[in-house]
Amino acid sequence: MSSPHSSSNLGISIAPKVGLQASDVLSSHFDSVEDGELWYNNYARMLGFSVRKDDMRRGKKSGRITIRRWVCHFEGVRDERQSQDCSRVREPRPITRTGCRASFRVNYDESVGKYIAKEFRPEHNHHLASNDEVHLIRSYRKVTDAELAQAKALRHVGVKTCQFMDYMADQVEGPQNLRFTLKDMQNTLDASTRAEVGDSDSDTTIAYFAAKSKHDPGLCFEYTLDDENRLRNLFWANCVACYDYQCFGDVLAFDATYKTNAYHKPLVTLVGTNHHFRTMVFGFALLAAEFETQWSAVVVEFALEHHAWVQKMYSKRCNWAEAYLRGTFFAGMRSTQRCESMNAYLSRFVQHKLKLYEFVRQINCALRNIRTTETSDEFKTKYSTLVIRTHLQSLEKHAAQLFPLRVFSKVRDEMLRKGAVIEVKTVKTVDVALYTVTEFGTPTTCWNVIQNLQENHIQCSCQMMESVGLPCRHMFHVLKVEQIVKIPDNMVLRRWTKKVNEHNTCRTTKPKVDTEVSEVARFSALSAACNKMCYNTAKNVEAYANALVEINRLTLTYEQQSERDGLPNKKLRMGTKLRNPVVVKTKGAMSKAKCVAESSRKCGKCRQVGHTTQTCPIQGNDNTQLSVDGNCFAAFDSSNTQNPGAFAGVNPTLLGHASNQFSNVFYWWPH
Repeated sequence: MSSPHSSSNLGISIAPKVGLQASDVLSSHFDSVEDGELWYNNYARMLGFSVRKDDMRRGKKSGRITIRRWVCHFEGVRDERQSQDCSRVREPRPITRTGCRASFRVNYDESVGKYIAKEFRPEHNHHLASNDEVHLIRSYRKVTDAELAQAKALRHVGVKTCQFMDYMADQVEGPQNLRFTLKDMQNTLDASTRAEVGDSDSDTTIAYFAAKSKHDPGLCFEYTLDDENRLRNLFWANCVACYDYQCFGDVLAFDATYKTNAYHKPLVTLVGTNHHFRTMVFGFALLAAEFETQWSAVVVEFALEHHAWVQKMYSKRCNWAEAYLRGTFFAGMRSTQRCESMNAYLSRFVQHKLKLYEFVRQINCALRNIRTTETSDEFKTKYSTLVIRTHLQSLEKHAAQLFPLRVFSKVRDEMLRKGAVIEVKTVKTVDVALYTVTEFGTPTTCWNVIQNLQENHIQCSCQMMESVGLPCRHMFHVLKVEQIVKIPDNMVLRRWTKKVNEHNTCRTTKPKVDTEVSEVARFSALSAACNKMCYNTAKNVEAYANALVEINRLTLTYEQQSERDGLPNKKLRMGTKLRNPVVVKTKGAMSKAKCVAESSRKCGKCRQVGHTTQTCPIQGNDNTQLSVDGNCFAAFDSSNTQNPGAFAGVNPTLLGHASNQFSNVFYWWPH
């Protein structure tokens, strides 16, 4: 459909978020219903809404579809009986119907043998999805035959569904560019089943970060070396993590007991909580210094080896971080549970046998998936609303306007638990009202709620507002008694609201897109482009033979071109070599099979330790050493990085938090 009255081309050129008018589409011709559906889906995708099939009619004699209508996914309203059913065990699904009247309809015209556009309503009564959210819209999520064939082949060799989903996402440079979700792939595979029955590890890691920093200006990474020029400590955080820290860095938790890498170095995961009550990552660090070493140094320095109190406190070191939490804001975290859950999540991507470079890449792969979860939470908060369930409807509606879905659910739980609050005594003066309350089932426990009548300021002795940042059920009891229909400002912490990211003056610039695609990215793109061809040619012997001839011809052509251009066949090793980290000793005897320190075997050519014949810097009979200028490390050749010693800790300014005090911190010492 190249024009409103032609049918040879289906691609109507429209500007995103601008749309078409009814006069531009009515009377347009389509060769089939599928063509009309394809056009409307393309139009909807560009504007940012989902399409749902609606009315369809067929001819009584011919059986041909005579009328086909499509509507916006937000069309219609939910039956109120579903939300008012008190016998439901499960909570009703979030409301997504807004009564949108946008639609498109075609009728079959026998005189011309075409489908004619008879109805087109472009107006919507809801927000349209942005380009970053379109991949979450339901009508555009579909697994193609080629993708299904690739998934089945990976599944055949024991690869988990979540793992080859990450592989496919890497081929298109991110999960946001896939046209299906993990659940879509699982459902498609289930339906199909039912129908059928290195030695330069440290060098490579630092070079990897140096290359990424060119295209991600906000990326920060630091490392230190020991006396033997071995990598000792490493810290890194990308620009998104730095921005997240600026928004939600008021509470920081980290754990140094997770050791899933070849060198058994503790991985410190710096985590916090965002406004969706999800765990988010601020940065990572690989450390060599152990707590026992630092503790012993302090004890010896101050001659406290035989001090009774010091020995007693050391025996209780695992409980140090649990004291004095009441009344201090920790965003709902009272232990290292979020660190432990993050470690459990990372275990899907990393293994004990991974070298440093592989380990860092796998961690970054896991971090990318976490960002996608945040986008999904924003999408759900923006386009759905939980059903009102409490009798405090005005307060609940106000809370729904303020908080994202997951936080709103917690606030609403406090509203529901308000029913168990019993008022014991009330004392009022001109400016202040004091409510003493208890709860059903615990008559001996009382809480005092103080209300400043002039400023409408409410404070409770349970200190949930001070510790978690959310209003408690005792506060909602006072709001009910005082007939207050909106939540006061002092009961709303901005970091939990939907507007936490608005008007933020410390926004970090997003990384620029690399104009020169790397070799790995080009390889992945070519592999993805060949999937469909391989799927179709494998079905036919003749097609397979023809495709193989063409592949061999192209391979020979580009091999000759590579030789003419003088492109190297092997990667040259760096002239300045960082030695790999020492394997950290762990408790108990380690089997020899697990010991992956630098091999003590000598090279067969130069008889030196630390490499093999294949990776020897001396190549050929002329004893010429191939080297590359190590300028990529010059930026880090400073007195701070070269000076050996214990890791001094993570500087909060690395995360862009120089203007604020350091966060409330949990630290779980290894024991």
